[in-house]
Order: sequence, then C-alpha cells, then structure tokens
Amino acid sequence: MSDVIGKDTIFMLSTGSWSDYGVSCILRALKDTPTSEVLRLFQEKYPVKMVTEDGYNYDENLSKRHPSTLAAFMVENGYVEEIAAEEWHLRDYSSDPLKPFEG
Repeated sequence: MSDVIGKDTIFMLSTGSWSDYGVSCILRALKDTPTSEVLRLFQEKYPVKMVTEDGYNYDENLSKRHPSTLAAFMVENGYVEEIAAEEWHLRDYSSDPLKPFEG
C-alpha cells in the first residue's frame, strides 16, 4: 500500500496474521490521506506513557492506540467516514465455497 490513500478509496483497517487476523472497520477516504502523517498525529495524541504502579511498568496509553481508536481519530479529523458493510463468508478450511451452507 502506498503512503497516501487517495480520496474516495474504500479500505479496511486490519491487524494481526493467521488466526488473529481481523478487520476493524471499513472506511472511505474523504480526501487524500497521507498515512504516515495520520499515524504521526495519532501517536502525538496517544504517546507512549510509561508509568510504574505496584512495582509494574506499563504504557498507560497502550489501550488507546487501538485500530478502533485510530478510526475514530480519522473520522474526527475529517480524513474518512465509516462505511456500513456486511460479510459474506464462503468457506471454512476445506469446505466447498459454492456449496450451500449446511449448519
């Protein structure tokens, strides 16, 4: 993917690989969207903030740096709009994708 998502491009925010792969949301770019700039601004809003509590070190903002929070940030700043979508799942493992589901 290029560094700029072009205006009117429909795209997915996804994370993970293999069994933990998932799509967070489907969006449409309202303007040319430079991904490195968006990530820089997002990381400025939610920087790594290490704290120590009860002898444990953790990043207080880690849960805020989530794909759904990034999507909300992009919507709030006029980069994108969320698009309603449905999934049509055709197959699991070795099942025939064109055979009617029998569940």
